[in-house]
Formats: sequence, structure tokens, C-alpha cells
Amino acid sequence: MKKIYIIALALCTLLTTSCEDFKLGDNFLDKPSVGDPSLEDVFQNKLNADQALASCYSTLRTRIIDGTSYKYQGIDQLTEIMAGKRPSAYNDGSINSASDPSYDIPSKELRVLWTYMENVDRVPDMTPEEKNTRKAEVKLLIAYHYLEMLRYFGGMPLIDHAYLPSEDFHFSRMTVQEHADFIVKLCDEAAKVLPWKTIDDDFGHLTAATAKAMKFKTLLFIASPLLNSATPYKEGETSTKLITWLGDYQESRWQDALDAGFDFMKTNAENGSWYGVVQPTEQTFNGYREAYANGYLNRNNGEIIFPVQKTARWQKNIRIFSNTRFGMNMPCFEHVNEYEFIDGSQPNFDYNATEAELDADEYFQNPYFKPHAPLEKYANLEYTRDPRLYENILVNEDRWQGRQALVYDTGTEGPGGKGGFKSVALNGFGNRKWTRDHKNEILNRPFCTSYIRMPEIYLGIAECMVELNKLGPDALGHDVYYYINQTRTRIGLIPVAATNVTGTMPDRLICDTDDKLFNIIFYERKMEYVMEQERFHDINRRMLKDELKFKRHYIKIIQNPDKSFKIKLKPFVLTQFAWADNWDNKYYLQPLPFREINKDYGLLQNPGW
Repeated sequence: MKKIYIIALALCTLLTTSCEDFKLGDNFLDKPSVGDPSLEDVFQNKLNADQALASCYSTLRTRIIDGTSYKYQGIDQLTEIMAGKRPSAYNDGSINSASDPSYDIPSKELRVLWTYMENVDRVPDMTPEEKNTRKAEVKLLIAYHYLEMLRYFGGMPLIDHAYLPSEDFHFSRMTVQEHADFIVKLCDEAAKVLPWKTIDDDFGHLTAATAKAMKFKTLLFIASPLLNSATPYKEGETSTKLITWLGDYQESRWQDALDAGFDFMKTNAENGSWYGVVQPTEQTFNGYREAYANGYLNRNNGEIIFPVQKTARWQKNIRIFSNTRFGMNMPCFEHVNEYEFIDGSQPNFDYNATEAELDADEYFQNPYFKPHAPLEKYANLEYTRDPRLYENILVNEDRWQGRQALVYDTGTEGPGGKGGFKSVALNGFGNRKWTRDHKNEILNRPFCTSYIRMPEIYLGIAECMVELNKLGPDALGHDVYYYINQTRTRIGLIPVAATNVTGTMPDRLICDTDDKLFNIIFYERKMEYVMEQERFHDINRRMLKDELKFKRHYIKIIQNPDKSFKIKLKPFVLTQFAWADNWDNKYYLQPLPFREINKDYGLLQNPGW
């Protein structure tokens, strides 16, 4: 079968023309009109059915900012990582069920998927094996949408077919356990049918590895403290009915998640360990940077388990470029300052220091590179921090479009500069993830984002091992440190260890307690997944509200007469953070849109909303 993105381009209007030719309805809870035309034309042959499958894959959502409304700007802006130039109802504290949501109920998407499931068997020139394979793929697409609903809302109604006008349209929300069981059932069924990996020409299709990874992601979510607790995160009718809470704490849920993670690893080993993190081609700082970038960007790289493709290639008309260019997703200094030094030490910065103290702080004068002569070219600079910093964040003096980035106050990319990118670094640094240098490093590369890649498997397994105090080795011979270090050693960072064997490791990397292990795991998750929209869910599922309660800052970089730089710390004032400053546990799950509840088909609102 041809590549999914080629099929999608060949019939890229299938979903939009479906309103005319392929009636799937705008909402799976709305009754479709009695006069729907026949679907026979769509499923009359394999070519058309494959085009319909492309429309099913187009229901996936990328992890990048791809729109102008708030829900497309990126939910990392609701964490301590980013701040947006364009405020939302979260920022001023007015978020409610009538606000523009950060996530919509996937109504149309589910109806598209179930319509395909119920009609593909009528295609005359497809073999039974082909039909079963395609149905297994669509089961995973349905599971994906249900997993996203679970992470945002809790238990939601069970829709297991495309409803007819004559059917009852009253739905009640499933319990969290029922919702998760439905996802796991779909994943288990798909895993029995699909291949472990795809060949290059079929990259983009979901696989048995996708199925097992999604099962693990689901079980890890419901094992987490938000749902797996002795008390609900917020009292309310949905909590009482176990729609937004499991009803108790059970350690066995962590074991179920660990078993699912190990099942993935065992099956991967049986298939030649095809999946893993992309390794550097050379043991240099630039080699480490490229390994990290290629891990989340490159197609069919063995790291991406669940790919999401919306177009053929990265082009300037993809919304994230303009959004980044005009400052919609700006890193906070607090996040930038978290990246550890290459020697494994952790930045120790006093945000309450006086300006005089900041002026004397050698670290603050040279936050990204070792001290160097003014105007030193970037190729000669010595990096000081976790390589992921320079790939996630655009910093002053780093490489940019074949030259140095000039993000100081009046520099070309700086907030007071005259260049076309002057808003990219309003905070004294800008976002680089996904967009890279907006030019040769990214444009015309084959497009690919992901929903799951291997670091999530490794770090999720490590999290389960810590929760269960089963640090290994497991049946594959791996201990918790093996899983944590997969993301660290591929970028040249000092591995975490149980004891200070060499006598040279910083104390923070001698992880001999649960607290230290937990902190390192979530450091790795945060740095690895910047701008991949996972930090928001980690904060919620682990109930880490205190991570949001701090004053955010930016830096003002001033060029001195001798061309060296002076850096000043400034309070971030562009946007309010009212929801974080006035926290209520209701924020751990999203409000269901009022427009859906008002349809009176049985939805109950989440606690506090």
C-alpha cells in the first residue's frame, strides 16, 4: 500500500467533501439525516477504501501548534514551560464550560472511524486479511481518541458503532475503569492482527507496537495519583459515580501498567529490538543534538511508535512557524534555567537576588556557553548545558540559519531588533522545537510528528518500578537505571547510578532514594517532551500543582560596548497566570463543553465546573 501521506494528499479533501459525498455527520451524538446518500461509491473498490482509510488517519491531532485559536496554541502554555503572547481564559481565571476549550470532544472523528469499520467488509477486491488489518488500524485510531478523552475529561460515553436515526440517543458517561477497559480491549484486539513494525512504504500505519504502547500509556494514566487514590481529587457527582476517579488506591494498578510496559519490551526484544532511541552518529555535542532532534522528527526511525502525519513535508505555511515567529509560545526563564550542566550539576539560581548580586553572578553572565571573547563564532563556542536545551530553546549566540542567533535586546532576532523574527525571542530566548532554524534544518524535510515514542516507554516503566519499589533487574536484565539512562546516554549526559562508584558524580545523580529517582524521571520527561504537549498531562495525572506556583521571569540581554553581553532578570508581565495563582483541583480535568451538556443526551459535568 502506498504511503499514508501520499494517499492523504491524493484525496486530501475527502473529509471536507464528506459533507457532500461521504455523509458521516458532524457529531456522533447527533442523529444523522434520514436522506444520507449511499456509501457504496466510497467502498466499491480497494482504491477508494484506502482513500477512506486516509480520512480516518486524518482524524489524528499533531503535537505541534497548528492553529490560531487557543486550543491549537499548545497546552505546554498551561505549564511552567511556556507562556503565550495570546492569553486564554486560563490566564485571567475565567475558564469555564463555555470557554474555548483546550480539547474538544472528537464527535465527527469517531463517526468517521465507525463508518469505515462498518463498511470496509463490502469492498469486493480486498482480501479478508487486508480488511482485518485495516479494521485493526481503525480500532487503534478509536482507542487514541478515547485515550485523549480519558486524559482530558475522565470517563466518557461508550460509542461502539455509527448510530442510525432510529436508535436511542441517550448516553451516560462510563466509569474511569470501563473507559480504560474499552481502550485496552481495542489495543489487545489490534495487537493480535497487526505487524510489529511497518516497512518504509507503509510507514504511518499503526502497528502491534502502537497497540501495546497505547495500552501501556492508558494503564500508566489510570495508575497515577489523579485517579488511583484513596480520595477523589475533587468531590462531586461524577466522583461519586466513579466517572472521574477509580474509587480507591490499588497498588495492583501500577503492577498492571508495569506488566504492560514489560510486555512491550519483551515483544520488542523478540522482534530484534527494532524500537529504541535514535543514537548519535558521532560522540560530539552536535552529534548529540542531532540525535535528539532526529528522534522526534525523522520518519521510520525506530523511536517513533505512534506516528502522526498531516502533510508530506515541512513547509512555511504550517501554522507553528508563524505562531513561533510572533511569540505565541515563549519559554519562561524558569524552564530554561532547569537544564543541567554537562558535568551533571544542577543550576542554583536565586530568583530573589538583588540586581547587584545578579551582576556579580558568573553563572548568570554565561548561562549557555563557557566564557569567551566577544564576537566569538558559534562554531568555536563551548556548550555548557544539556544538549536538549539548544534544540528546544533558541538562545543568544547559538547557530541560526548559518550564522549566530542575535537575540539580545536590539539584535536581529531580539525583541527590539529590526529583523523578521524579532518576536521569536521576546523573553530573551525563543522556541526552537519543531521549527528549528525556520530554514534549512527543517523546511522540506518529510513531515512527521508522534503521539508516542520510545522515551515514554522507558521513563514510564521506570516510574512504575519506583512506585512498586521493584528496581530490577527485570526478566530482560534491565534495572530502573537502564530505563532512566536511555534518554541521557544518547545525548552524552552523565548516567544516573545507585551509588557513586567513580567518585565524580554530582549528588543529584546518585539516585538511591525514591524521591531522587522520581525527580530525575520527571526531569527527563520534561526536557525530552518540551512542546510535545506531555508536561500538561504529567502535572495533572501526578497532581503536581505546586510545579505551577511561582513567579515567571524573562531575561533582557544587553550588548555592551565591547560586544560582550549583560543579562538582567525581569518579571514576566505579558500574561496573567490566574489559574495557577488561585489553584482549584478542578483544573486537573477539563470542563465538558456546555454546548454538549445542553444537548441533554446524558453528560454530567466534571467536579467544580
